[in-house]
Amino acid sequence: MDAFVDGTLSDDGSGMFHDLHWSLLNSNGYEPADVYYLLGDFAAYREARDRMAADYADQKSWARKCWNNITASGRFSSDRTIRDYANEVWKIAPTAI
Repeated sequence: MDAFVDGTLSDDGSGMFHDLHWSLLNSNGYEPADVYYLLGDFAAYREARDRMAADYADQKSWARKCWNNITASGRFSSDRTIRDYANEVWKIAPTAI
């Protein structure tokens, strides 16, 4: 948190980091502080990032995990999703490009 305001990070004088720091710690009157619960999830994020970094160090294992992820995600492609919306929700026929 200190890096946002102590000069560790540079926002070229825009004040963006100061505003971000302030929004995480203070309410603006109509939303609570840290409205998206970033600070509450940060420890879990760091743990996941650290596990990912350890996994990445073993390139063969990383490649296997990537392959598994790719092959398991086929049913959830954006093309299929758009086609399903076109057919089932919007009731339109997709056109060929």
